[in-house]
Parts: sequence; C-alpha cells; structure tokens
Amino acid sequence: MENVENVKKVGFFKLGKAIKFNENSWGAIGGDCEPKQLINSIAKRNPNIEYWLLSPNDLGRVRAKEKPAVQSLFGDPVKSKSAAESNIHEFHSKMENRKSADETVKFIKELDLDFIFFYTGPSSTVNIPNYINKKDGNGQVKSLDFFKYYAAPIIQAMNELEKKVPIVGLLVDNRYVLACKDWGINNRPTYYLAQNNFTKEEQYFYQPPLRDVKTFMSTYEYSGIETVFLLDKKRYDTDELFEMKKTDSFMMLQNQGKGTGGMDRWDPVRDYIVKNDIKTDIYGKWDDNLKEEYPQWFKGEKRIESMTDELLSTKYTFCVPIKEGMVTSKYAEMLHYGIIPFLHPSYDTEFNVFPDGHFIRCKTPEDLKKKVEFLNANPEHYKKLFYNLQEKYLKDSYYTGEHVDNKIWEAYNKITTKTKVNV
Repeated sequence: MENVENVKKVGFFKLGKAIKFNENSWGAIGGDCEPKQLINSIAKRNPNIEYWLLSPNDLGRVRAKEKPAVQSLFGDPVKSKSAAESNIHEFHSKMENRKSADETVKFIKELDLDFIFFYTGPSSTVNIPNYINKKDGNGQVKSLDFFKYYAAPIIQAMNELEKKVPIVGLLVDNRYVLACKDWGINNRPTYYLAQNNFTKEEQYFYQPPLRDVKTFMSTYEYSGIETVFLLDKKRYDTDELFEMKKTDSFMMLQNQGKGTGGMDRWDPVRDYIVKNDIKTDIYGKWDDNLKEEYPQWFKGEKRIESMTDELLSTKYTFCVPIKEGMVTSKYAEMLHYGIIPFLHPSYDTEFNVFPDGHFIRCKTPEDLKKKVEFLNANPEHYKKLFYNLQEKYLKDSYYTGEHVDNKIWEAYNKITTKTKVNV
C-alpha cells in the first residue's frame, strides 16, 4: 500500500492495561489474549518493521525463561517456541520493574515512531496526576493509581511528542470509548477500527492546567476486528468438526457485565434461556445470588483454553453484546468450535456480519426455542446451516492475520492521506 514503505518503527499499546504474553496470567473470559495474538500476527507479516510495546508487559520475563537454541546432531539449532516474534521489542523489562512515568515518556519520545496503533481500555477523565486544576480551584487532580500507572505515561508521551504521528485506535469493547480529556489533540486518534459504525463528539483540555475544553469528532468504523481471537488458531476441518457434534448441548461463555458500564446480560439470559427452560451451561462471572438460585445453569468461571473438548461437542450458544448494536468476538469464537451462535436482537443491529432475517437471529425467546427444536428435529437443516456458517462467515484471512493486517494498513493510509476521516 502507498505510504507503508516509509514505516520502519511502530508503537503498540493497550491503554489502561498491561500486555500479557504469559498465557497462564490470562483471565477466564475477556480480552487478555488479544494483544499478544494481534501483535505477533502483525509482526510476523511485517518482518522488516520494528514493533515496540509501549504498555507495561511481561515479555522480558517470559523471554528470560525460554530455552536457548540447542544444536541438533544434524542441521540447524533447534529453538524452543518463542512467545513473541523477534521484531517485537519492549523497554519495561518486567512488569514489576516497569519504567517510571518520566522514563516511559522519555523513551517513547526517543523512539521516533512512524506509526502507532493501540487497543482502547480503561481510562479516566484525568489520568495524568497534577495535570489539570480541580473543579473547585483548590489544587490539581491527583489521579487514581490504576490510571496513573497504566494510562497516564502513554497519554503524557503522546502529548509531548514533537511531531504528529499517525495513530489508529482499535475499539473492541464500546465501554472503552476514550473518556480522557487530558489526551491533547496533536497526537490523539480520531479514527478507530471498531465493531459497529458511529461518530462521537469528544473533548480535550486545550489549555492545561485550565479546565477549558474543545470538542472534536471521532469516527468509528466496523472492521471485523472482533476476529482477532482466531489469529493463533489452526482451523478445524469442517467435516471433522461436524462429526464431533454428538449431542444437542447448549453452552454460553459470557460474563454478566453488571456494573461495568455495559449491558447487564441477566435480563436477556433470564428471558431467553432460564424462563425459556433451555438447558444451558453458562460459564463466566455472574452474581453469587444468581449462581445460588440457578445452579443448574451457572457453572462458574473457566478459561476458554481449558474447555476445548466441551466446546467441540457443543451444538448451540446464545450471544448477547455488552453494548447495544455491537458485533462481539463471541460469534467468531463459537463458530471456530463449530457451535451455532444464536443472536439476541441487540446483537449486530447494523447487519455488518449477518444479514437481517438470518436464521440465527432471534426476535423473541419463543423464536429461539422453536429454532433449536426445529434443528434438533431436522438434522438435514442443521447440517446445511452448519456448513453455511463455516464456509461463509469464517474466512481463512481471519486465521492467517491477512484481514486484520490489511485493515490496520488501510487505516494508516486513511489518516495519512486525510481521506474520509476527520484528522
């Protein structure tokens, strides 16, 4: 693509969180795996580019534990599988020995990056301590430690970069639209790869430490970024996958989401699953009172990586977005294991993935139950739907990294050529 040949050094971070390369530290259900999968895939496809991790991370510690190459009797030395591509670099060394804010800012500025892309994540209105006046005028805002350590240094570095660097955001959770007003406009993204389409008016403090704000518009564009889960996976043979479906089992891997700024999934689950008397094993983080009242449904938290056998034998699931209208990664995760993902009416309301009227879209609880009963009673229809979903909605480019890599470089070209995007 045009302009890409000029890119030699790229920055990557997860705002408000650490990047974890040690898979044992990943949470049961969530996006801990995605930054590692994404940056490894992108770096592998672009071996001549340096990729720098700007977030605190554990890569140094993980690499230190990797076994050195061993000389074989015949041929080249045999290397152990590495946690990251060799063109991925970090400067925090170890998470417990992460650089101070000032050191981080200095290092990022000295990197002289050509391009930056990042995952949005937890951030506050004010992340940088002593940056902006309090509302009452008595002193300056201190910032909570969480934001001080995991968001502030990067935001401060972006503010202090002398040159304007092309920067693209990846929004995989609409709860994490940037809240920060202390991220200035000079190197603040206005274009995001997202899981639905919208524009949003945002604000920044333009004359710190004063609290006066200016507004600007950001563009969020559906991009298929929810398929990152598939990047380090080997695609199953469709015929073999079909033969594994021995039972009519139903499973859900989703957190409740209560109190996180998104949808409380209990209401849809209550109406479509529990009251509908659909026998379903539900794994994830849910209120204790629900687990106590409905033990036949709620089974606790489990990592998806530990449930391969159960997933491969499961036929159906039910997907509820964390925010109205979104496409989440859940449909792709479930299709990977050969599971038919029925969709709540609030899922993919723009029809970015599945067209209006598609069989897996459910208008009511009764609709869901009838469709499950129909497929169980008509195996030929189940088989036809199974193969159609695998062939049409699971692209090989999702697994190889070609899709997401192309989307990121397309975004780079959009913001550097200033077409269609407010920059």
